[in-house]
Amino acid sequence: MSVQSIKNTEMSRPRRCSVGGALAVGLLAGNAVHDVLPLGQNSIPYKQIRNLVEYSYSNSYNMLSKDIKEKSIRSLAQDTFVHLVESGNVHDNYKKAVKSLENNSEALEEFKELIWLANNESSAAARKLLNNHIKTLKHSRATLPFLVGGAIVCLIGAAIYNYTNFVKSIES
Repeated sequence: MSVQSIKNTEMSRPRRCSVGGALAVGLLAGNAVHDVLPLGQNSIPYKQIRNLVEYSYSNSYNMLSKDIKEKSIRSLAQDTFVHLVESGNVHDNYKKAVKSLENNSEALEEFKELIWLANNESSAAARKLLNNHIKTLKHSRATLPFLVGGAIVCLIGAAIYNYTNFVKSIES
């Protein structure tokens, strides 16, 4: 009697992709593409975003000014900052405020620190608002086309994979 060895790499039957597995992977891939794909140029309302950023800047300047106003004793830099915010146009009057404080270097440094603090708070708030706004826009767009597209691509890929394995099993 002769003994034949079986190779470890040989399979008794070819591997197949199930339709349900390919469909599930396709739906997950479509959902991931929906969340990762950036928004198009036409879907971002730049005017609305600009208004959000301007609001966050003015809000942070006003909040810091309000905190400084509540103090009973204010320094020259703090007083200048409050007057700058109350003037309404911070960006235009900034150079005038710096020129008024250029003789007093300690007050100038404190004033620049207040501006830096307000800018950091406002840019963090603007970034948070912008990210939330973009997430809202992404979640408001239709998910179904992404799900269907991902499912179709994965089903076609599974069919091609199954066909090539079937052809290989016939040839051998």
